[in-house]
Amino acid sequence: MVYYSLISVFSAFNQVWCREIIEPIERRRPLEKLKNILAKLPHPVRWVVIMVVGFTLLILGLIMMVTPGPGLLFIFFGLSILALEIKWAQEVNKQGMQGLEKIMAKLKSIFRRKKP
Repeated sequence: MVYYSLISVFSAFNQVWCREIIEPIERRRPLEKLKNILAKLPHPVRWVVIMVVGFTLLILGLIMMVTPGPGLLFIFFGLSILALEIKWAQEVNKQGMQGLEKIMAKLKSIFRRKKP
């Protein structure tokens, strides 16, 4: 009897946990979370923070292109952060995402399993 009570309590807790905690975390995008944090700052401070972090990641990515490290990933993150304030970074980021979507579509068509 106690065993079934514990199972039902655990099941109810698990449902609430998944519905209230896990699902909202999975739905949030990291860039939106960053936008919400930066929106609380005054504009000059926000601009300086975005420029410093964005260009730092961009420069580190360029350095990592010739040294061991995830250079393309850092370049992408730097451009994504800079795209919050700079128009040219938004355009470069959009073109990069379109190119990535084309590559992914091509890879999916190559590796798609044919049904017998």
